[in-house]
Amino acid sequence: MDSQTIAAIVIKHDFRGRVRPYFREVLETIQQITHASACCLEWFTDELDALTMVVGENTDVIGQAARFPEMANLLKSQKPVFVQNAAKQADFSVDVRNQLSARGISAFAGLPILVDGVQKGKVVIVFSKPVSGFEKTVKMTVSPIRLIEKFTKDLLSADAWDKTRELIQRLQKNSADGIFLTDKNGIVVYASAALEKKIHRKTSTVIGRPISVIGGPNAKIFRKKFNTLQEGSFRKELVQFISKRGKENYLEVKVLPVNLSSGDAYVLWLVKDVTKRIKEAKSLENWRKNIEEFTYTVSHDLKAPIISIEGYLSLLLSENLEELSGDGKYYIHKISKNVRLMKQMIQELLELSRIGQDKGEFRQISFSPIIRNVLDEYRFQIEKRGVEVVVPNRFPRLKCNPQLIQLLFSNLVSNAIKFLGDQENPRIEIGWKRSDSSVVLFVKDNGIGISPKNHDWIFNVFYRLERTQDVEGSGVGLAIVKKIIESHNGQINVDSDLGQGTTFFLSFPKGN
Repeated sequence: MDSQTIAAIVIKHDFRGRVRPYFREVLETIQQITHASACCLEWFTDELDALTMVVGENTDVIGQAARFPEMANLLKSQKPVFVQNAAKQADFSVDVRNQLSARGISAFAGLPILVDGVQKGKVVIVFSKPVSGFEKTVKMTVSPIRLIEKFTKDLLSADAWDKTRELIQRLQKNSADGIFLTDKNGIVVYASAALEKKIHRKTSTVIGRPISVIGGPNAKIFRKKFNTLQEGSFRKELVQFISKRGKENYLEVKVLPVNLSSGDAYVLWLVKDVTKRIKEAKSLENWRKNIEEFTYTVSHDLKAPIISIEGYLSLLLSENLEELSGDGKYYIHKISKNVRLMKQMIQELLELSRIGQDKGEFRQISFSPIIRNVLDEYRFQIEKRGVEVVVPNRFPRLKCNPQLIQLLFSNLVSNAIKFLGDQENPRIEIGWKRSDSSVVLFVKDNGIGISPKNHDWIFNVFYRLERTQDVEGSGVGLAIVKKIIESHNGQINVDSDLGQGTTFFLSFPKGN
């Protein structure tokens, strides 16, 4: 298959999307300036597909008119046709005149579309009522029809075809992706040179043969994909490809069906080798798992000595407290406080590592009981601080891991309480809203806020803001929140500034 044939396929597939909006706009203009009941464009060329388009208040009259041979024959003429009063048209039988009148066809005109003296179509205008100054009214359409003729001429110009052929040639020469075309029966009719490196076969050995030849050991995958194509779809799929020699690589296959109204149908295949990317992603995933396992092991092993230190401190305080000086008691207090912090950090590191290792059971639930449980968990702190808590009457149902989502909101509510600062009227709001592609939940407070320069840092493990060093916490909570929302294929964003409070937005895909 040469570049000219490929160009023809591409142009034919593309032209409908290009000309339809343009032609419809011109037809609607004709219909408006003539006050016609309906306007029809019949557009046909040898090079491209035929097209019929109808606009107006009563589009059925065009189809009705075509049923009458006398009217249809008139409209086939390459000359303009004007029928000012169908009920009195001498060429029509009495029966036809009566039926046209009954169907609301009072007058009509047919105006040819000519390109270099050759008819490429016709515009038909139908009126349901008598029109005064009929020919003058119809002649108002000359300019719009000239626009259709010019557009048709430009579209069919040799220059446009030459440019498209050049584009196809450059695509074949410069594209790193493999390209091939199959007909409606799945026979390969064209294959680019770049395809050879992707499938480890000479293109000359696949052209004219079934698509299963390209697949080799993967033949069923390609054949199944071909069989499940839907008209107008554009799909992308990752295929694990094994050559005849056993070499394994990964191909990203994109498919574009090209269906023509003439009945010809092709499928354009784009094949990209993504083996390097996939292997790097797998390597990164293995590295991540190793880090998580290391974190879990270290955190678990650190618990024993911390518990031991905590035990000895407890004995020291219970049996030798009176023997300690004031400074000794102060040091013991500091040690005890840091041991508790270390214990909390280790526990939260364990929780963080478990999120990656075990996603648990995902099920469809309402978030309402989760929010109630979290607020009950912090009831004492909320009442002690006098915090106004605002929540809606109901929350959405989403597919999630309930334990992880409760941990997520527990961390966010705990953060909101801790960083309310000296706010006289402390307030925390938990709510939700829908967008086109996701369900967004949020936790909002009117506390001390976060400088925008720190927004990207606060989700890092152990990161603490300078102004909050005196606030109890490990610096792991927001890292846990981020990891939980990502395990649900979601995103977390923060909106905050110093002294302006903080809002955390949690976006869950609607698929959840």
